[in-house]
Amino acid sequence: MVQYHNLITFALWLAGFLSFVLTLKKGFYRYQFKRFGWTHLCCFMLVAPVSAVLSNLYSGYIWFCVPILLIIANDTFAYIFGFFFGKTRLIELSPKKTWEGFIGGMLSTIFFAILFSTYLVDFKWMICPQDQITLKPF
Repeated sequence: MVQYHNLITFALWLAGFLSFVLTLKKGFYRYQFKRFGWTHLCCFMLVAPVSAVLSNLYSGYIWFCVPILLIIANDTFAYIFGFFFGKTRLIELSPKKTWEGFIGGMLSTIFFAILFSTYLVDFKWMICPQDQITLKPF
């Protein structure tokens, strides 16, 4: 079943497209094409990120863990630096954002990128491609 994933997916999409074309009604074209476009956009916005995450997991867990840890570190330390040292506003749209928080978050992210990558690269299961996972999205 898994080996025919692309064929099954394309066949289901083709069936949906044919049913869309066969159910077109005069006077409702604008509405129907708008719904058709939104459906494709929502499917793409769901499938593309999930496929990218799964591809990264198959390349090694480090490609999944480090970006998440860096985002957490950036948000946390930008808040801490901004709270304790923040004086200069960064943007009017968000009044609590400061240049000091931005620069502190950036520098702490660089520091933690070096720290996390140096520490996590020592674990073989973090950097080796995963062959224990049997379901492949592509």
